[in-house]
Amino acid sequence: MKQPTVTAIIPCFNSGRYIYEAVESVKLQRGNFALTAIIIVDDGSDDAETREAFNELCKNPDVRIFPNRYSKGPAGARNTGIALVDSQWIAFLDADDILTPNSIATRIDALCSSPGTKWCGGDFVKFHPDGSYEIDPIYRSGQKYSLAFEGYAFDKPLLLERPVKYFLKKMITWMGAVLIRTDVLKDCSGFNEALFQSEDNNLFIRIALNHAFLFVPDVVLAKREHNDSLTRQKWPPNHWTTKNFRSLLKDPDFKPYDRFIRRRLKHQYRINYEFHLKHRQYLRYLKNLAWHTYFKASKHLNSS
Repeated sequence: MKQPTVTAIIPCFNSGRYIYEAVESVKLQRGNFALTAIIIVDDGSDDAETREAFNELCKNPDVRIFPNRYSKGPAGARNTGIALVDSQWIAFLDADDILTPNSIATRIDALCSSPGTKWCGGDFVKFHPDGSYEIDPIYRSGQKYSLAFEGYAFDKPLLLERPVKYFLKKMITWMGAVLIRTDVLKDCSGFNEALFQSEDNNLFIRIALNHAFLFVPDVVLAKREHNDSLTRQKWPPNHWTTKNFRSLLKDPDFKPYDRFIRRRLKHQYRINYEFHLKHRQYLRYLKNLAWHTYFKASKHLNSS
């Protein structure tokens, strides 16, 4: 039987200090699949350390580096990579994270046991600047709780036939832990480039609308924790999540989930207006308070 083909896509912006480790973790993957390429998308990096890293990495025949003409953010960088792929499957990895040993093989094997399933995602752990790993996997330990895992023993892959509401509620896998059919990504036009964060959850929600999701209980990713992580920027907690849900509310395909999305927006705006009030950003506070009030009073939430 012909082996499944996989391409790894790594968006990179000024992550020269980490990119070697990320690439090496992909190169070390082994299993019943063929790794066709490691695609690094340079999203406008302008520091010497990253330029030097690219000069070294491009000497590796398995690594292909493609520059964006301008910085497009994580969504746009990944879309650049998707357009270049001719393999069956795509694995994503952020430039500061690493795949665990057998990460891709574990997901491929799980998918082979669930014929017809076109995407999957696994568990992950965090690791710190001193090189130490947290012991407990994020989902298995309950650090990120979801009703999707209610009564689940994390002893075998879990197939979720209708996962839209689970992903609307919260992430039940992580960007670097997914494996997705290339045709599925291209059919849904990839990532929403208007979202600088929460673009991963937006993609997962849109894929979940038409495809069952396979959760793999193994740890397949180590997510780096450090002070310059994108998620540590000084945005209001749900700024990009709110934009994510607003985009879904406009999408006619999500009309059946209208009430649920509006409830989520009411919750997001409350968190945001509390943030702005705490930081004395009164105009932004009033704007978010007004949207919270609008969705709280929405007839869509009060109808049967």
